[in-house]
Amino acid sequence: ALENQYKELSEDESEIDISPRRQEEEEALANLRNHLISVLSQDDEFIGNFLHEAKSNVANDMLDELRSFTSCIYDELTVIKSQFGKENESGDRTQQQGISVPSQRALQRIFPGFSIRTWTEVDSEGDVYGWEDQVTVLKVTKEKEQYLVCITPQLKKPDASSALRLFKFFKEASDSEWKNAIVSSSCSAEATSILQ
Repeated sequence: ALENQYKELSEDESEIDISPRRQEEEEALANLRNHLISVLSQDDEFIGNFLHEAKSNVANDMLDELRSFTSCIYDELTVIKSQFGKENESGDRTQQQGISVPSQRALQRIFPGFSIRTWTEVDSEGDVYGWEDQVTVLKVTKEKEQYLVCITPQLKKPDASSALRLFKFFKEASDSEWKNAIVSSSCSAEATSILQ
């Protein structure tokens, strides 16, 4: 019985507290709606200007998104071409700190505000590829966040295995803690199974 009285009291109090506020909000909304309808019905030029501005804003937003998308696709295609030894005809293959410009732009979109540099070492024991070779990884850092990054247009099983050996090699060569990141536009199921 006490519990039922408490519930009834709570329900009554909540109705008392919320009811006037709701009524005020509904009245304010009705007043605003009536005012807006009166302004719109009296001023046809206002509606025309409003619609023109809305169309213009939507068109500009769509063009900005299309430009951004085009840039992303261009960068990905350039990275794909570079993997197959094709140079970019436009000369955009110039390198900043050993990183192609399209790769750098792709990484800046993924890691905004991070510093991007190459890290090259000689793997004299052949830990990465099975023979002595110069190996390179990208270092992406910002304050206390540090990533070792590989970029590949299509991640397949052999690429994933090589990337893991590369990450292990560079982690052993450093005293710092690093997170791994592989940037790829597609990934095979076999590569995913190796990375998990």
